[in-house]
Amino acid sequence: MFQYFEKLTPTKKRELEILNKYSFFNYGKKSPSQSCMCFGLEINEGWFYIIEQLCYKIEQHIKTHPECRNFEVVQVKQKFGSLRFYTYGGDETIDKFVNIAEDEASKTCEICGKNGKTRNLSWIKVLCNKHYKERK
Repeated sequence: MFQYFEKLTPTKKRELEILNKYSFFNYGKKSPSQSCMCFGLEINEGWFYIIEQLCYKIEQHIKTHPECRNFEVVQVKQKFGSLRFYTYGGDETIDKFVNIAEDEASKTCEICGKNGKTRNLSWIKVLCNKHYKERK
């Protein structure tokens, strides 16, 4: 599917690994009118670990709750310094997992994954002190 995979940046490779690991992303299977996942993860690498942990929890939950088998992620992005993880289907447990991940992201640098806080530059972002100073 990705014939030029070796030419991708390490960040893009990691993103594609996450998207292809979990079937509920439907990455590359739907058009933009059906799902925004065709754009990939619209976040920086600092939040990848949060997404990976969230997806693992969701996957384990779906295995034991067949009523959630139609669950899908329709968009993952950063907006106004917050992680937005939009879904279709699922249940209250998955919603709780998503809320916990979004809360964790609000305290995690989007660039490196270290402790951060919301910063209002030209864009609102969650940044650690180092990355805030670099962009100031």
